[in-house]
Amino acid sequence: MHINGLGIKQMPEIVKKQRGRPKGSQNRATKEIREKVNWAFDKIAGESGEGLLTLAESEPAIFWSLVAKIIPQQATLAVTHLIDLGDAMEAARDRLENMEPANVIEAQPVDIIEE
Repeated sequence: MHINGLGIKQMPEIVKKQRGRPKGSQNRATKEIREKVNWAFDKIAGESGEGLLTLAESEPAIFWSLVAKIIPQQATLAVTHLIDLGDAMEAARDRLENMEPANVIEAQPVDIIEE
C-alpha cells in the first residue's frame, strides 16, 4: 500500500482483485439460511406437498403471498420474426402514384417597402 498526494491509501491492483468473494457467488450466510429454509419447507410440506395444500386452504392470503415471492419479478422475452415488406412497400408506392397532387396556391413575390 502507498499513499497518494491527497493522503488516500491505495491498494496495489493485485491485492484489489483478491479481496472478497468472486462476482456472482452467493454470500455464505445467505446460502446456509436458504438451505435451512428449504430443509424446513421439505419437512413441513412433506413429500407430496400436502402441507402446502393445507396452508392454501386454511390461510390463502399467506399461501398466495408465498407464491408471489417465488415467481420471477421480471421476465425477458426476445421475439424474432421476419417480415416481408415487399408487398406492403409496393402497395404504398401504388397509393403514392395514384394520389392527387396537393392543393398548391400560386403566388407572386411581394415587393418589400422599406421606410
